[in-house]
Parts: sequence; structure tokens; C-alpha cells
Amino acid sequence: MAEQKTATKATSQPKPMTIHTCYVVDIKSQLVTEKGEVTGSRRVDESIMHATRKVCLDALKFCAELFLKEWENLKGLQSLEMKSRCEVLIHTTKDSIAKYPEFDEKFPYMPSYTRRAIVADALGIVRSYKSNHKNWEALSPAEKGAEPKMGFPTIYELTFYKQERRLNFSEGVMELKLYDGTKWDWYAFRINKSESEYIAKMSKTRKLLSRWWKKSKRNTVSVSALKRNASWCRMNAR
Repeated sequence: MAEQKTATKATSQPKPMTIHTCYVVDIKSQLVTEKGEVTGSRRVDESIMHATRKVCLDALKFCAELFLKEWENLKGLQSLEMKSRCEVLIHTTKDSIAKYPEFDEKFPYMPSYTRRAIVADALGIVRSYKSNHKNWEALSPAEKGAEPKMGFPTIYELTFYKQERRLNFSEGVMELKLYDGTKWDWYAFRINKSESEYIAKMSKTRKLLSRWWKKSKRNTVSVSALKRNASWCRMNAR
């Protein structure tokens, strides 16, 4: 029996390693479109980015406070079931009516994948708070200090899933679904064509993951993440 186990262990193959690669790409300009046709270009409208971040952060705080209120009904569920239950709590569909319709009233027509990402982030905040609070309660009065509170980011990092982005690598153009303060709509941006072509080449052997935005001192930048499975890798930094 011992020899059999040893032989099985010796012949087993290691799992491939997952490699994540990030590319930071400068946004050159925002495209002006009319009836789907590009008519010109302009500087990137930072107010749209700000409005999108703000509405997502407001939605995150709303969800976290609500999920904390519902925690006794949620805490025993598995992760996927918990997320699904939270979706039902805040969002009305043709098959179900939300227990808390205020979310749809405050954040109408929010893209579904953005809403689901916010739900997941809000649950993470509540879990962290409940864990910290439990540890705090276990301390002696002399050790306790200030009671823990839920912590929120000051800026919500925007992440764009497949349904909220359209990429044209050959033209160096990407479109993202953003919030202008009143509605969600598609906005087109120009990136460096050579960088776009390089990402297109790399994405043939890698899966393009969610794209996100961050603000640098120099300009607004877009970050593309790709991943692939491999048994080895070489890392280059620049």
C-alpha cells in the first residue's frame, strides 16, 4: 500500500501556474461621436470619471449598511448564494421584487456587472467589520479602545467587465460605459495604437481580464490585465 501511494505521488503532475500581467496605457484623448460616428476628439472629461466613481461609492455605502442590517439572515449562506440573495434584496427583476427598492430608485439603470461588483465589495466590507467587531468584543475593557466601524475607500476604483467595455485594438479605441451624473452611456477613448496592437497580440495567448482606471499625476490611465496558464515564466520590469 505504501509503495502504491509513493508511485501515485511521483507520477502526479504539478498544476500550471497562473500568470497575471498588467499593462498601463495612457489615454490620449476622448472621442466625440454623433450617431455612432466619430466626428472629432477632445481632452478626457474628468467629470465623467468623477461622477462614475461617486455613484459607485455611494452605492457601495448603501449596500454595506443594508447588508449589515440583514447580516443575521445572510451569514450562514455560501458565498455565491449570499451574493444572489443580496441581489434579490436590492434589485427588482421580472421574476422578483426587491425587498429594498430604494437601491433601484437611487441608482437607476446601473449596469448589472457594476452592481454585482459593488455587492461583492460591500459584503467584503461587512465581513471584515463583523470579524473586527467580534475580536474587539473578546478583549478586556482595558484593551478594547475605540469600537470598530465599517471602513470605506475614499475613492472607488472603477472596474469594467466584458459587458461594459468595447475594444477595437486595430484602431486603438476603447469604449466604456460611464455615468455622467444623470445616466449611463458609452464613451469612446483613443489610446496609443502601438500599445493597443501589442495588447491585442498578447491577448491571443492570454485571457483579457477586467479593465480598470486610475488617476496618475500626469494623466488618466487605463490598466489592462491579462492572464495565462504556464509551467514557467520570465518576469520583466520597466
